[in-house]
Amino acid sequence: MAIGLAMALRMSTAILAANFNAYRPGRILGLFACAIAVGRMTGPTLGGLLIQLGGWPWIFGMNLIIGFVVSAAVFNIFRGSGKRHSKRFDVWGSLALLVGDNRHSWLA
Repeated sequence: MAIGLAMALRMSTAILAANFNAYRPGRILGLFACAIAVGRMTGPTLGGLLIQLGGWPWIFGMNLIIGFVVSAAVFNIFRGSGKRHSKRFDVWGSLALLVGDNRHSWLA
């Protein structure tokens, strides 16, 4: 999970930038940044509230529901061009990203 989380923000930003209209990259990346900010701002408070109301097992059920709702919203809001690009996976670049990102890295 730590390795996936360390790469998730960087990779999702790159995927958004690569797959959406070149005329709107600021709007797409701005919406993405807002969603991250709102999640970081409200997450601890809502998590504490859920633990108070239903105990820690309730958090897992709520994460499942919220995950489905957010996934549906993402598929409806962020519609890419639909073009698929056949490119090779850059293993060395991914490893450099994983090791070089010291803010979320498990090495730090």
